[in-house]
Amino acid sequence: MTRRALVITCGWLALLVAAECWLWPCRMMTEPCVMPATLLPPPRATNIVSLPKMPPAELFEQVAAKPLFAPSRRPEASPASATRAMDARLKNFPTAITLRYVVVAPGIAQARLHDAETGRDWTVELSDWVAGWRVTGIDARGIQLRRAGDTTLLEITGISRR
Repeated sequence: MTRRALVITCGWLALLVAAECWLWPCRMMTEPCVMPATLLPPPRATNIVSLPKMPPAELFEQVAAKPLFAPSRRPEASPASATRAMDARLKNFPTAITLRYVVVAPGIAQARLHDAETGRDWTVELSDWVAGWRVTGIDARGIQLRRAGDTTLLEITGISRR
C-alpha cells in the first residue's frame, strides 16, 4: 500500500467516525436503549414488619357457624358490667322495659320502649312517665330518667349510671 492510499483510507475512516458522531443522537431516539441498571433485580426491602400469627382456623369456623344477628354472638357479660339488677337506684325499674330506638330531630324528640313481659310497645316524649320515672331528656344516646333526685340513662343496650 502506498503512502497516498494510506492517507486516503485514513481520511475516509476519519470521515466515517465524524459522521457516526454526528448521527449518534438521531440513532438514540429511534432505538431503545437498555441501561445496565435496569437489568439488575430490585433491591431488597429492609423495613419489612413481620405480621402476627393468625389464630387457628377452628376459631373462625366456630364464629362463622353462628347466625350473624343472633344474641349468642355477643361476648359473655363480665360480672362488673352486669350491675343492672344490683344497682340500688334501679331496683324498682322493670328489667323487662327496654329502649328500642330514639327519634331526635328539630322540634321532635321521641323514644320507643318495649315491655318484654306484656309484649307492648309504646312511644314516650319529654315529661312522660315510665314505671315511676319521669323522662327528662331524649338524645341520640338514649333517654334520661329522673325519680326522687336519682338520674339514670336508659340506653338502647340497657341502663347505665350517669
